[in-house]
Amino acid sequence: MRGLMMRCIVTVALALLAFGAPSATAEDGGDVTLVVGTVTWVGSDAVEVNGRRALVTSQTSVLSDGRPISLGSVRVGMPGELEINDAGRAIELRVRGTVE
Repeated sequence: MRGLMMRCIVTVALALLAFGAPSATAEDGGDVTLVVGTVTWVGSDAVEVNGRRALVTSQTSVLSDGRPISLGSVRVGMPGELEINDAGRAIELRVRGTVE
């Protein structure tokens, strides 16, 4: 019985791998791009990481070391990760080193 269960689990896992993992998508159904590097520009309504700029909206999460911060605390040169949807809006900006 145990051997049969293990075979079923392995078969299901292989079937899932064959179809591939779904890509990350935004809530609106579009693709999400992750940019990793340093913050290269910060404005009042936009941010840029490694030359890739995105619009910051009221729905954008801005975090430093896992805690919410304001966009005004983000500085050029900070290590950061920026998630951008296919419309060019920032979904989430994660930086390290900001203290508010």
